[in-house]
Amino acid sequence: MSHGKHRGSWFTDFYLLWLIGFAVLGLLRPETLSWFRGPWVVWALSLVMLGMGFTLTLEDFRRLFQMPGSLALGFLAHYTIMPLSGWAIARALHLEPSLAVGLILVASCPSGTASNVISFLARANVALAVMVTLTSTLLAFVMTPLWCKTLAGTYVPVDAAKLCLSTLQVAVGPVLMGVFCNWRFPRAVAKVSPFGPVVSVVAILFITGGIVALNAPAVIANAGKLLLAAALLHVMGFGIGYALARLLRYPEDVARTISIEVGMQNGGLAAVLARENFPAHPLTAVPAVFSGVVQNIVGSVLASFWRVRPPIVAPAEQPHPRRGIYYWKCDRAAAFHGTDEDFRRGACESQFAAVLRERFPGKPVTLRAAAGQGNHVTWLAAVNGTEYFARIEDGPERDDYIEVESRVLAEVRALGVPAPQVHGVDASRRQVPFAWQLLENIPCRDLNQLDKAGQIDVAQVAYGIGSAVARWQALQPRGFGPFDPAILRRTNQLEGFHRRYEDYFFLQLDRHLQFLVEREFLPSHEADGMKAEIERHRDLLALEQGCLVHKDLAFWNILGTAKEISAFIDWDDAISGDPMDDLSLLGCFHDGAFLTRALEGYQSIRPLPGEYRRRFWLHLLRNMIVKAVIRVGAGYFERGDRFFLIGTGSGGEDLRRFTQQRIALALRGLQINAELSIL
Repeated sequence: MSHGKHRGSWFTDFYLLWLIGFAVLGLLRPETLSWFRGPWVVWALSLVMLGMGFTLTLEDFRRLFQMPGSLALGFLAHYTIMPLSGWAIARALHLEPSLAVGLILVASCPSGTASNVISFLARANVALAVMVTLTSTLLAFVMTPLWCKTLAGTYVPVDAAKLCLSTLQVAVGPVLMGVFCNWRFPRAVAKVSPFGPVVSVVAILFITGGIVALNAPAVIANAGKLLLAAALLHVMGFGIGYALARLLRYPEDVARTISIEVGMQNGGLAAVLARENFPAHPLTAVPAVFSGVVQNIVGSVLASFWRVRPPIVAPAEQPHPRRGIYYWKCDRAAAFHGTDEDFRRGACESQFAAVLRERFPGKPVTLRAAAGQGNHVTWLAAVNGTEYFARIEDGPERDDYIEVESRVLAEVRALGVPAPQVHGVDASRRQVPFAWQLLENIPCRDLNQLDKAGQIDVAQVAYGIGSAVARWQALQPRGFGPFDPAILRRTNQLEGFHRRYEDYFFLQLDRHLQFLVEREFLPSHEADGMKAEIERHRDLLALEQGCLVHKDLAFWNILGTAKEISAFIDWDDAISGDPMDDLSLLGCFHDGAFLTRALEGYQSIRPLPGEYRRRFWLHLLRNMIVKAVIRVGAGYFERGDRFFLIGTGSGGEDLRRFTQQRIALALRGLQINAELSIL
């Protein structure tokens, strides 16, 4: 599920103010919004839920099974604590029947997507928040009518079957339709989904304003009692949810997530269900208005409190996010985080500037956006006239691999490989809610820009890359796969998470292939053939010793001139692996002549490993599968030639064809142990 910022983010950032404003407008000038009723309300909420579905993929449904205990707790706590609290508050405050039913209805609804944003701000477990929202929404057609019949039925007659049908029509149905569209028509969805948050906010504003306008006298008459009821409901939800999770010994980040997912409701859905199912009791929609305002205020205050108090998560409670991944960009919990527009910069820039001012007391600090297109937010930081390259990791997984990368940079520099010097790094998140790194700024263009402009000596550069790969392979850490930051901190040594290379190599392979089949990038029989061919060459994976692998070796991660390499950058995906892995990565982009020259450079430093061609083709196939997943999942095939992966004068379709052709070549090369010249 995507949580990226969007076009019109300035508008959605002030959602709470707009919500209060529309409520006041409906109260003071009812005639301006009273027309928004009946079908308008139903269609507006359906549009909101469709937008939610657009952000979901089939992969989100698979993730439901990755955290069964905490997911079950979130779901059950949400659908017990809130309905029972709503009923108890209605009884304690002696609310009149219509308002009591409205409060119980709000309390019996699923959590809303706003809870996911609050979870991110509160440094909670965003992946879990998404899953609780998804499950509570999909099962709302059962849970909401059940609780309303049981609790609200003591006040007024409740038609559970009709309520169930309404929930399916305005909530579950649109969400599933959105998921289907995202699966079958991903390109079209990618074009419209950036506007979804703005449309959703506008829809909720009109729903809220319309309800207030139609019930203005009753809102004024019951404002005090409803405000108290809403405050009690959401404070109880947040508080009991957190206390229950901690009582059951769940880690702090999970407890925060449960608290938020219990305490926040889909008020828009409650309002629509009230209008559709209790026409004889129009006041049942009014509590949803107060709930929407109060829960956002309480949630924002709580998020601000937690944001400056990072959760301490013991390693035994939560495995490191890189332990189970093959490649970070597509396998992380927040898959493809950072592959869209650089929306996070504004939220983090002032905090990062404060960190630098503390690090360089008394010296002027300025930040300006850098041109990075990777996972990180990047700046050029000027400190007292000296310019540095700065970047942060702000994903919800709280990844600390930036510490590993800093150590790798120091190691490769010691081996004579040109790389930027690290001037500062902190992944503790004690001061700020992100990890950061301050690097030497190397004032050179990346080779991709030079190559697009036709300004590169390809043969000389290829030779230089090959010789550099051979140099950094002198670093031979223990273990395989990504390096364990905890071991680095404890022993000052780089060591991979995995004891066997094949354990790492096969991570997520089945999921990657299935993803490409579901997105219609690969026919299922071709995916099966690739898996079978890889299995046939499993013997090549029985490595006794790994070596340093950059794992993202490409022109955009190499700085220099037309003939000389000034630095290899972005070691964020570095692993301990096979000697031919990095060289195969060059095969993801370049032809046989380039590879031949790179191998010559490699051999000038060290001999090629045994079975080097079969190793090359095996790793090229594996790497191309990963790159296809990223390109499909992140919408790279929708980009133009300004995008770093697409050549001048080309487009997304050209990249798609190239990707498919290169996968087919890798498979063919592996099958016949071909010469690299076929590329």
